[in-house]
Amino acid sequence: MRVIDGLMSRLGMAPFAVVSLVLFFGAFVGIVVWTWTRPAREIDEQANLWKDDEDRIR
Repeated sequence: MRVIDGLMSRLGMAPFAVVSLVLFFGAFVGIVVWTWTRPAREIDEQANLWKDDEDRIR
């Protein structure tokens, strides 16, 4: 791990690592919040999508 830290410091890429970590964390939190705020009706509809596909095949 120290090799990577040393290499990034020598190349001046440490700020890019911090920015990418913050962007990833922000995207992760955004996806979690978006998922938890979906209405129960929408989740139930999506949970039953596979049943609709089987009805159409027959």
